[in-house]
Amino acid sequence: MGCSSCPFGYRIAQAYYLKATDKAQAIRDLITLRDPAALLAQSGYAGSGPPIP
Repeated sequence: MGCSSCPFGYRIAQAYYLKATDKAQAIRDLITLRDPAALLAQSGYAGSGPPIP
């Protein structure tokens, strides 16, 4: 059994991290997530992405 929404969360986090210029701050932002909607907007995630390994 898996989490049906987990791949989307992974891809949003991946997009956010890859877009960030300060990778360490991006990790801190993801761990201390306070505003999911803002993080989604800042990630630039458009609903698709590469296959998840």
